[in-house]
Formats: sequence, structure tokens, C-alpha cells
Amino acid sequence: MHRVGAVLYILWPIVYGLFKPKHLTEVVKDSLTYGRDEWEWFKRMPGYFLGRASQMPPQGRVNAGQKLHHLGVGVTSFTVVVSGLILWFGKGQLGANGLAVTAMVHDVSMLALTVLFVGHVYFTLLYGALPAMLNGYVSEDYARLEHSKWLESLHNSEAKAESPAPAQKK
Repeated sequence: MHRVGAVLYILWPIVYGLFKPKHLTEVVKDSLTYGRDEWEWFKRMPGYFLGRASQMPPQGRVNAGQKLHHLGVGVTSFTVVVSGLILWFGKGQLGANGLAVTAMVHDVSMLALTVLFVGHVYFTLLYGALPAMLNGYVSEDYARLEHSKWLESLHNSEAKAESPAPAQKK
């Protein structure tokens, strides 16, 4: 069962990337782009843990906490997968110490991934994000609270689309 789950865990992001490459690229780019507002968000992070999102600096489509979460999941997933593949296919060549170190890396990475998952569930429930996760859409109130820069850019895009094109000179 563990190996079946491992294969699914490895294949899921690959399949997603094949079917939604543009979305995956956008999320990765957004998750690795940090500006002044993200660094300010990190300074105020303890308040966010206690449910004080209204006091946080404005954020884009992916807020600083989500960016940190994405980075953590990416790094720990990579170490879980690589160490798991080494244990699966190279166990006989590792020796006792190599086997112990690889198993420890695998276990500690999985523990970190579990902590990230628990944090994800905590923040999902704390900020009422479950409906957005289930249907792919966020309410305007939620977007205003968590992603105000993104919401503003959406409103600006809508305003540009609705305004008539300027008259051109002949």
C-alpha cells in the first residue's frame, strides 16, 4: 500500500503539470516571488497565527504564508520522494549507515510534511477557506482580507475591459 501511495504521490504533480501547465507555472512563479509586502507579512506572522489577518499587509493571489507553505511542501516532497526512491531501489547498496541516514531523512521529511498538512488544515478552518478549496472560487470578502492586491488588480482589469477604447486620430 505504501508503494502504491508513493507512485500516486509522484505521479500527481506530473499529471497536473501535463494537463494544466500554465496554471502550474503561474503558481510556482507567484510562490517564488517575494516583495516588500511579503517580508512585512512575515514580520507580522504571529498575529496571523492567532486569526488577525485584517492587520496583515496587502497580498497578491498567493499570500506570503501560502508562499512559505508551497516552498515547504516542495522541499519536503522532494526529499521524501528522493529518499523513498533510494530506499526502494537502492536499499541493498546503502549499507547499515546509509540505510539509517536515508530512512531518517525520509522520516523527518515526512514528519515535516505532516506538520505542514496540519497547518494547512488549521488555517483553512481558521479563515474559512474550505469553500474556496472545494469549488475553486473565493468570496470577495475573503479576497479582500487575504489577497487585497490581487483583488485590486482584478478590479483594475475589469475596469479596463469595460472602458471604451480611446478614439484614434486619422
